Amino acid sequence: MNILGQLKTSRYVRYVLIAVGILILIPLASMAYTAYATVEYWDLMAGDKTVAVFVSENDANQVVKDVTNYYVKKGAKLESVKVKPQLTVAEKTYNKDDDVKLCEVKDTVEYLVTGTREKTTYKVKEGDTFWTIAEDHDMTVKELSESNPDIKNTEKIMPGDELNIYKMKPIVKVTTTQVVETTKKIKYKTIARKTDELYEGETKVKREGKQGKRQVTERIVTENGVTVKSKELKSKTLKKAVNKIVLKGTKKRPVTKTSSSGSYQAADSTTYSGDGSEIANYAMQFIGNPYVYGGTSLTNGADCSGFVQSVYKHFGINLPRVGFENCGKSVPYSEARPGDIMCSPGHYSIYVGNGRIVHAIDEAHGINVTSVSFTGPIYDVRRIVD
Repeated sequence: MNILGQLKTSRYVRYVLIAVGILILIPLASMAYTAYATVEYWDLMAGDKTVAVFVSENDANQVVKDVTNYYVKKGAKLESVKVKPQLTVAEKTYNKDDDVKLCEVKDTVEYLVTGTREKTTYKVKEGDTFWTIAEDHDMTVKELSESNPDIKNTEKIMPGDELNIYKMKPIVKVTTTQVVETTKKIKYKTIARKTDELYEGETKVKREGKQGKRQVTERIVTENGVTVKSKELKSKTLKKAVNKIVLKGTKKRPVTKTSSSGSYQAADSTTYSGDGSEIANYAMQFIGNPYVYGGTSLTNGADCSGFVQSVYKHFGINLPRVGFENCGKSVPYSEARPGDIMCSPGHYSIYVGNGRIVHAIDEAHGINVTSVSFTGPIYDVRRIVD
């Protein structure tokens, strides 16, 4: 091959090598660009911890503003607000291939003030029921039951049992000081007056009480919406309260009849004027006292009927030792009110409301509060005061 031919061949080879090199460099350059491609986002920080990432600075700042004002009452004069840990916004560079979850304003606000679900343990106390425990911890009975799957019969929890309680723990604590104006009720007083027109133990409402109203301006300090401190600044009465007047009988009752067996029987099936809630509240005072078979002492021990008899005796109402089915009047269970006597097979109790009864159960449990179904089906409800 002559020199000219050699030069032409060499030039063709050189072109091929350049083309191949370009083809190799293009994807390498693309990969390098991708590796070093970045994007600017905005971090929301709670203290030194990133809690959310946003596309825009405005969204991040909006969260700070909404959390700050979350617990400010409508129409209130805000004096100060403190968020702990402090919320700050900072720009941050991310690689495009980073797995970044971008957040929404509304969801982030709810997350910060509501927080995460944390498990705690609650030890059952005297008088507790599943219903009252759930209510005290802002849970439904269903939620409490689902949190404690090992408890098959929720009606028979006992003092000392431990239950799982799940609470929401906020990410931040928002403390606000604000001046608010509210309308509050003025409670009426109950005035008792004696009368010989009623028997001892009987009561009659002569005049119903009516609550009053007052306009109150107060400075309140709240932590995550819960008032921890308040100071009344001024008050103005809008409507005066009307006191309740209750007549209490002083006339002696006729002596109760006695059967041939010597046991006391109800003189009749009449009901007496009174407040069943007062009877129920009085009975609740003896929770924790002992059960004694045949006993009638509310402090030293009573059995189920002795407990009921002694509670009513405190209000001047003499019931028989047993056989409450003959006393007062029968009412449907759906209409049961506090103070009514609940009759179940071989057992008596006093209804206290919300599906609960107070009664002398047995030697193991003493006088306690349980659900109505604890002692079995209720076959009669007797109303003594009406």
